[in-house]
Amino acid sequence: AAAHSKDALLDASKDALMAKLDKEKGHTVTDHSIFDAHARHFENEYLEDMDALGIMRPDVMTRISAYMDGRVQRYIEKLEDLGVAYESNGSVYFSIDDFTSKGYNYRKLVPATNTSEAEMAEGEGALAAEDSEKRNKNDFAVWKKSKPGEPSWPSRWGQ
Repeated sequence: AAAHSKDALLDASKDALMAKLDKEKGHTVTDHSIFDAHARHFENEYLEDMDALGIMRPDVMTRISAYMDGRVQRYIEKLEDLGVAYESNGSVYFSIDDFTSKGYNYRKLVPATNTSEAEMAEGEGALAAEDSEKRNKNDFAVWKKSKPGEPSWPSRWGQ
């Protein structure tokens, strides 16, 4: 009975404990295999949900982390070279205005009529750096500066 009570207590406090541990110790995590295992856990849950719905699994699963060997960085550098992306405090943003000024059209998705400003901001949510200097509120990140405890890869903009 005591073991069951202990398990029930841990289960009930799991979210609060995880948040506290992440805040206090999260910055010390640097092993990419930990991030990969975390992502695979949720990827597998998603695939199980698709199985339950009778949806066939994809033949190939593409993960951006497989292209962080310089290919993604070079692609973003090319966007900068073309003048449609800019660096701001270690992050890189796609410039809607610069893209439009070159004669291209950017089709922005129209949010649902009941979407709040807070929900719209969640598009970048916790990823948006407080000190970012986006030129236009509609510009979007193509490279985010990593915070301590987040996965990071080398680039000309930093980790």
